[in-house]
Amino acid sequence: MSKSKPGKSAPLQQPRKSHGFPKSVENFTDGLVRVVEHFGWPGACLIILWRFFESNGSKEQKQQFIDIFFLGKGVEQVYPFFLMGILFSLLLLAQWFYWRQRIKVLNLEISRLSKWKSDHQEAKIGTQFLHTSGG
Repeated sequence: MSKSKPGKSAPLQQPRKSHGFPKSVENFTDGLVRVVEHFGWPGACLIILWRFFESNGSKEQKQQFIDIFFLGKGVEQVYPFFLMGILFSLLLLAQWFYWRQRIKVLNLEISRLSKWKSDHQEAKIGTQFLHTSGG
């Protein structure tokens, strides 16, 4: 039983906007964002590739992958290792751009909050702080 006043109904929760996408697409993108934030781009790509390979690869394909890329059996050309090096470099570069942008946003937010806090405190006490007056 609700303790709201008579004649007044409890406030309704607003449904989350779906932007026209099905709920399954939103759940997938939310999950992908969480994986990227937790493991970074390289880790997220590795997890996605592993999950795809685990779901869709046959037993023979999985064994060949292990033999070539982990054990080095039957490798007569350098292209598998060259391809892995390029992929790793691209993922590392993507991670660098991602963190550079994220750190920039966080630093701007810290600056904004510290300025707001100083302005708010100066207004309350009626004087200017030494660190904001340049002296």
